[in-house]
Amino acid sequence: MVGAGWTDAGTVTSGDAIRNADLQSLGVASTNLDGTPQLVRNLEVAGAHTCFVGKLEA
Repeated sequence: MVGAGWTDAGTVTSGDAIRNADLQSLGVASTNLDGTPQLVRNLEVAGAHTCFVGKLEA
């Protein structure tokens, strides 16, 4: 979150400010808790410890 550094996703709420891949500040409109199990992977990046993960636009 903007001004708070890395934040657990479960603590993000409506009105919070987050950054996109271009470092633009965006406001969170709403959140939804989905209890469906999800496959996750841990990723460690040598050197810089910031990265963006998501879909590339065509």
